[in-house]
Amino acid sequence: MRWVEVFEGLYGRAPVGCGEAALVAAEARLGVELPAELRGFLSAVGREAVVMEVHDRFLAPDALAVADGRVVFCEENQGVCMWGCAVGELAPRVEVGNLVHAAEPVGLEWHLEEVELETFLEERVVLQAAFGGFPHGATVGLQGADEALARGWEERVRRGCLRVHGRPGVLVVSFAAGGALSVAARTEAELERACDELRRPD
Repeated sequence: MRWVEVFEGLYGRAPVGCGEAALVAAEARLGVELPAELRGFLSAVGREAVVMEVHDRFLAPDALAVADGRVVFCEENQGVCMWGCAVGELAPRVEVGNLVHAAEPVGLEWHLEEVELETFLEERVVLQAAFGGFPHGATVGLQGADEALARGWEERVRRGCLRVHGRPGVLVVSFAAGGALSVAARTEAELERACDELRRPD
């Protein structure tokens, strides 16, 4: 469980997490033990807005819920689905619950994601930084994005057609279908350097 390490690598400082009392209170309220991975995540970064609420919305311990035998821990940024995982499983896999408005009351239709909870949470720390956690951003349109990213950029996330590459303080979002790159950075200077390098021909 590397969330502190991942966060420090992105932001250059230690994260602020939830206290043990908040996690114990959540378990007592829900009547279940939180998965170890989710517990560790909240303990490490659960009070960091740049992780918890800047894009998709992670639920704080006092807002966690149980639905259909799953601990629900994250809401998609447009409110069309939730993420959860089964209670009581070792190394649980993440499930996405799509909101079914035809049901009365509105329900969730669950589908299994092809990722374990620990990996999902680690990737989300990176994605939250790329989609708003880093305060500076730009779009770079260029041909040969794959070649540009092969020049010393580490792949951090590969999920479907989405790719995120990074270096300390900078993340680059691309899609397998091509198109412009979205660059996010901690500082304006880091953003300018990254954009200049990506535009530079070999």
